[in-house]
Amino acid sequence: MKKIIKVVTMILISLSAVAAFPDAALSKDKPYVSKKLHYAYITGYSDGSFRPYEFITRQEAAVIVCRLTDIASDNVYKKFKDVGADNWSYDAVERLYNMGIISGYDDGSFRPEENITRAEFAVMLYGFTKDNEPKKEFWDLKDHWAKEYIEKATAGGWFAGYTDGSFHPDEYITRAEAVFFINYALDRFPEYETDLLEDKKTFTDVSRDDWFYMAVCEAANSHECYYRADESEIWSLVI
Repeated sequence: MKKIIKVVTMILISLSAVAAFPDAALSKDKPYVSKKLHYAYITGYSDGSFRPYEFITRQEAAVIVCRLTDIASDNVYKKFKDVGADNWSYDAVERLYNMGIISGYDDGSFRPEENITRAEFAVMLYGFTKDNEPKKEFWDLKDHWAKEYIEKATAGGWFAGYTDGSFHPDEYITRAEAVFFINYALDRFPEYETDLLEDKKTFTDVSRDDWFYMAVCEAANSHECYYRADESEIWSLVI
C-alpha cells in the first residue's frame, strides 16, 4: 500500500497540458465491477506497444470504461453527428450515453478524437464509485463545471489533487495515468511483481522499471485473483 501511495504522488507531479469537457453526467444506475474476476480492458497496438506517454482520447476512454461495465444499456441510441456506426468506438460511446455516463455537447457532437482531461476522466470514473460526501475543495475549481463531481470523486480517495491545493481539471491525462487511476478507483492493484503470473501479456514499450508497469499488467490481462488483508491482490489464474 505504501508503494501505491508513493506512485500516486509521482503521477500528480508529472501531469500536464490543457482542455475542457462540459458533457459528462452522473449516472443514477451505476455499473459495478467484479472483484474476484478482473477482465482486461486494454489491448495495446498491433505493433505490440502500449504508448504509455501519449494522451488518451475521449473515445479511447469511452471504450475502456465500457469494457469495465457489467450492465447492459437500453437499445435506444443517440447518434452523435461525429460518431458514425462505422466508427470503432461507436458502440461504446452510445452505450455510455444510454447509461448516463456521458451526454455529448450541445451541438450534437461527442468530439471523439479530442484528448480527455482530468475533469472529464474523473466524472467518467465517478460512475463506478460509491456516493461520497465532498471532503476536499480545490482552489482552481471555484467556477468549474465539474467541481461537484471532482470533489465527490476525490472524497473516495481514488483521485487526488496537487500538493498546492489545486486539481488542474483541464489538463490532459496520459494512457499510463488513465490506467493507473482506473485500477486505483476499482481496487485493482497487485503490489509486487510476484503477485502476477509469468504467462501475462506485456508490451514492448513498458518495462519493469516503469512506475506504471504493474498497473498496465493489471489492465492488460484477464485474471482471477484473491486479496490480502491489506486489500492488495494476488493473481491465481490468467484467463
